[in-house]
Amino acid sequence: MSSELEDLSTRLLAIEAIVGHLLVHLAVRDEDPPRWLATRKALALHAADSFGQDGAAAGLAHAMSDAIAAFFDDVGAAVCAAPALAGEVAARERLRGART
Repeated sequence: MSSELEDLSTRLLAIEAIVGHLLVHLAVRDEDPPRWLATRKALALHAADSFGQDGAAAGLAHAMSDAIAAFFDDVGAAVCAAPALAGEVAARERLRGART
């Protein structure tokens, strides 16, 4: 049982990483990346809220909302860092060009 749980956890972490990278990739290509990402976060939170507000469903919806918010906060940090990283790469390429 433990190995099945570990396998499932590993797969979920892999999916989270892939989706996070995909969202960063898509967001930085938009005219307003923070707004684009905020819209996707709002849509995901709305989907979590649709699970219901009764008993166990409400607890699941709340837990999902917390997980979604944390996920999008991490992606948002990566989106904010992306322009800085792009500037660093461009600077390195200019330096390489100047050396040749």
